Amino acid sequence: FDLDVSCAILDQREIKLNCHDHPLRQLKKPATFLCNACDKVEEDSSYLCTICPFWIHKKCALRPTTVKHKDHNHPLHLAYSLPSDYRKFSQQCSVCWKKVRLRDWVYYCGPCRYFVHITCVVISQKDEEQLSEDNEYPIS
Repeated sequence: FDLDVSCAILDQREIKLNCHDHPLRQLKKPATFLCNACDKVEEDSSYLCTICPFWIHKKCALRPTTVKHKDHNHPLHLAYSLPSDYRKFSQQCSVCWKKVRLRDWVYYCGPCRYFVHITCVVISQKDEEQLSEDNEYPIS
């Protein structure tokens, strides 16, 4: 029995994320649901909390904690909600210009007050056709 290390890591049946108190179990079949991470209803592979109503897409659960973004010079860091230091004032996504809500998962650069919804990082890269295995971008 041979298994590639990267395949083994991507095929985790149970994971623990810093944003949630309980372990998340991977469902065997794709399902249609509202993702607690990206706030989209899609049919996809997923992770579900068996204790409380928390359900996220597999691609959201496996997002990198840091990405490079074509429109910003500094690395962007993943936050599972708008960081408390930036809640005093309304923040906007620098790609779609929609408001960043308190519970939104975002990539951000704190010193520059630069915020991007997790879905907008992917969308902006697809639009520019710059997604590749060589970049540090999440691939859907």
